[in-house]
Amino acid sequence: MNDKMTPSYCCITGGTVTVNGKRVFTAENSDTGEPLLTRIYRSASLSYPKFFKMDNLSKTGYLAAEYLLRGTPVDTPEIKPDVAVVLMNSHASLDTDTSFQETISNPLEYFPSPSIFVYTLPNIMLGEICIRFKITGEGIVFISGEIDNDLIYHYIAALFNEGKCDSCIFGWVDFYADTPEAFLAIVYKESFNAAFDNGAFSRFVNDSFKPIIS
Repeated sequence: MNDKMTPSYCCITGGTVTVNGKRVFTAENSDTGEPLLTRIYRSASLSYPKFFKMDNLSKTGYLAAEYLLRGTPVDTPEIKPDVAVVLMNSHASLDTDTSFQETISNPLEYFPSPSIFVYTLPNIMLGEICIRFKITGEGIVFISGEIDNDLIYHYIAALFNEGKCDSCIFGWVDFYADTPEAFLAIVYKESFNAAFDNGAFSRFVNDSFKPIIS
């Protein structure tokens, strides 16, 4: 879906990937013994070797972005200073922080891993999305116990009203306890005010951010 009047969205929840409400991947139909995120990657026929170096949070955000942005104006090779990314999660980079702690907690086996340490900030996940799609616009990751529709709505509205961007990728990307969870959507400046007020925005997020069986 690339109609600028209709927000496109992708969800990764409960081992299921949905795009604009249509189920495109289910874990039970693709059990190859590989980690879930790797199976999602292979099912999308992607070719991005850097994926295998990412931490799980970055993999989750990257995969949601790949599914979301196919066929949109963001899915082009040009540098994009007019695209913003506004994300939120509840565990920051705790999954990776825990893995890094394991490399330094035992004095007899002290070996800090640079490849893990580099991902001990949730902003790195945002950066991986921006690198892949050549996005150089505004970017931020908020930490919250649950998705805060009001905060995200007003932040996006401010970006558009201040002329900081023409389109905005927004949503929730979290990974903890072997559980990926993502909701990403893209909205455009020319249709944002027409499509949403604060209440309509919250309804869109709440209705979309769940597995939808088709």
